[in-house]
Amino acid sequence: MGSTILVNSYNFPPPAPTAYNDPLDWTLIQSWETGSGDMVAIDAAFNGLSGFTGGVIWSLDGTVITLASTGEDRIRSFSCSTPWDPDTATLIATRTVTNAIHLFASADGTLIIYERSTDTMVGVAVTNFTINGSAETGAMNKAASGHSGSVDRSFYPIDDLSYMYVDGPGLTRIRQVDFTGGAGDFDNPILGQESTINWTQNGSVGGSKISKDGTRIYRGAGTAGVEILEMSTPFDLSTITSIGTFDNDAEVGFSVDTVWVNPEDTTEVWVVGTSGLQLARMATNA
Repeated sequence: MGSTILVNSYNFPPPAPTAYNDPLDWTLIQSWETGSGDMVAIDAAFNGLSGFTGGVIWSLDGTVITLASTGEDRIRSFSCSTPWDPDTATLIATRTVTNAIHLFASADGTLIIYERSTDTMVGVAVTNFTINGSAETGAMNKAASGHSGSVDRSFYPIDDLSYMYVDGPGLTRIRQVDFTGGAGDFDNPILGQESTINWTQNGSVGGSKISKDGTRIYRGAGTAGVEILEMSTPFDLSTITSIGTFDNDAEVGFSVDTVWVNPEDTTEVWVVGTSGLQLARMATNA
């Protein structure tokens, strides 16, 4: 009599692994809104923050948050005694900038880039992601780079400031703009790569950020929430497709103007609303 072989003493073949890191499956961690008792020091510093928030950046340890206001014409930095908690913010620096929007910080926290007067990109040398009164490092009128319009939005590869991307409401493309002078030099920009794409746009907004590895772009999509785009070849606009949107509007209750993604941890996204100062912290259900 032949030997008996046990094949069912464990689950064989093993079940397929559970899908994880669904790019459209996100949960609200916390939201904040001025005028409702939240972020008291920030609300007071911006005098109620008329207009809309032009952008937000965090230091990588969550102890410094920098915000812009179009209505107040100010960029302000705050220290947070509890990391990632804007309720614990204390004002530490202010810069006057006409119609400041589209904040971006280099990975090492030594350069902040913003747009002023609706059409000019400039940079400021800083320390630890904190705005200051230093002279601007350069100025680029957007029309000189082959695109124009105050609604255009710019964003940058976190580890390479020799070029930038431009998108925005009303545009059906992302454009790459190269800086011939090298990293952070806005002089003599030239239009580089261009990709046509149909945005999932609902509202007149569209601030974006790109992941550090260059494979995903997170874009504010108004009442549609946040749209995620994916590049199968990192940083190559010709390989871009839209994955879809995760809609935080029902949970948070506001339309999304722009986003901030921690370059070291893309499992969290901070979204900024279109009216006053509205912040929400979202996490992927990976």
